[in-house]
Parts: sequence; C-alpha cells; structure tokens
Amino acid sequence: MMEIIVDKFNEIIYKACVRYGNEEGVDGNKMQVLFSLDDEGEVKYSLLKEYRPFKDVTFNQILNVKIDFKGYSMIVPPFIKNTINKYSESLSTSPQNLFVMCVVKRENEIGLFLYNEKKPVEEILLTELL
Repeated sequence: MMEIIVDKFNEIIYKACVRYGNEEGVDGNKMQVLFSLDDEGEVKYSLLKEYRPFKDVTFNQILNVKIDFKGYSMIVPPFIKNTINKYSESLSTSPQNLFVMCVVKRENEIGLFLYNEKKPVEEILLTELL
C-alpha cells in the first residue's frame, strides 16, 4: 500500500511540473511545487520556476481536475499539514516558518526537501512518513 501512495504522489507532482513547464516553455525539471501553511494553518500550494516563486495554485489545479472524484484532496492536504506540524515541533519553530519543496529528480520521481525560514533542513522520504 505504501509503495502505491508514494508512486501516485510522485506521478501527480511530476505531471504537474511537466504540465506547468510546458505552459512556461521550460522542461518539467525546471518547475517545483512548494507546500507551506498559511496564517490559518491551512496548506498553501505554490509553483516555482527555476526556484523562483511563479504562482499560487490549488490542489485541484495540481491534479489538473475541476472536481477530485478520486478523493486525493481528502488525503494529501491533511497529510502535508500533519507533516509540517510534526517537523515544527521537532525543530521548535512555527509551522509557518517551514515549507516543503518538491523537486523533479527523474521521470515520476520527486525529491521532497524541508526548509526552515528559507534554509535547507533535510530531505524528507515519504516512505518514512507513512
């Protein structure tokens, strides 16, 4: 089950990077997806182009759907929120100071990197979080 979740997550983020990269005229590996928490503690999604903020998007836009019939939006945002909150406790910092950057490593393989106030902390492995 864990392998299916990791594979699906990698596929979703990879496809989003490729799609937005095509829209911007760059390779998908030049696009990144950023997860963070807003002031109300809700998950915020941003796209980066070559590590520079590009635009804010919704989770459904990342999925490239108008309605999430598969229910990914019921599972992924709470998981991201819990992960950021867990790291904020272990790092003794506010969850709003943390963000997770998703970077394309190779086709359908995404690296997740935790940042604290724009400073890299560590690579996050999904298999260790599930």
